[in-house]
Amino acid sequence: MFPTLPFFGLQIPTYGLLILLGIALALLYASLRHQALASAAPESLSITGEDLLFSASFALIAGFLGAKILFLFTLTGAEYSVLWQHFDWQTATLLLREGFVLYGGIIGGILGVALYARIFLLPVFELLAAFVPAVLLAQATGRLGCYLNGCCYGLAADPPLGVHFVSHVHTDATYLPLQLIEAAAVLVLAAALHLYTNRPRSPRRVVAFYLLGYPSLRFFLEFWRGDEERGLMGPLSLSQWFSLALFVAGLLLQAKTRPRLTYSSGTL
Repeated sequence: MFPTLPFFGLQIPTYGLLILLGIALALLYASLRHQALASAAPESLSITGEDLLFSASFALIAGFLGAKILFLFTLTGAEYSVLWQHFDWQTATLLLREGFVLYGGIIGGILGVALYARIFLLPVFELLAAFVPAVLLAQATGRLGCYLNGCCYGLAADPPLGVHFVSHVHTDATYLPLQLIEAAAVLVLAAALHLYTNRPRSPRRVVAFYLLGYPSLRFFLEFWRGDEERGLMGPLSLSQWFSLALFVAGLLLQAKTRPRLTYSSGTL
């Protein structure tokens, strides 16, 4: 694995680098889709390109906080004790750089967009739909970062399916590269959402598609996770409980949405 990359004497964390790349790709995709819709059907838009950019800023800040808060929630009492007993500037820097939970970022990002929409009196679901499936591109790229970082790996598996993660040399096992499997599956879901939004759709249905699609994928992939850091609550992992909650939210959103065609991301 390559947890860091040398750059003029510095060691750049590959996970953070891939996260930044994913965010850039997501913003580029969302911007191009918005421009396509603005050219094809400007009367259907209630948001501007500036709204897209500024709401993304709200989402990134809230997403960062959400991912970090949920990570801290997964720590055990003993881990909290070690963290605070040895807390210094180096620990604070490491905590800012590492330790994120994806669902915390997703929920935080949704709340950030909702806050922006409330402040500026914009339709929240139209804003959220504008970032779908862009957010999936960021998620897939982030999983590549997980693979290079050596975290979020799968169950123990023999080669050629199993991969030896350098950051886990304290064991002799090789693990299923579940990060790559999830990245590929998320890209397929992103392609499906891209095709889905090429026709006029209600923004609520677009958001519901994501809430039904990704949590379903993540729920089943979690059974093949081999790392212990993901946090367990009873028979399921923390991410599986969040997957169930978001899936139910998607069902309710789908059920309450009128079957009328009001939104399209434009053809890109």
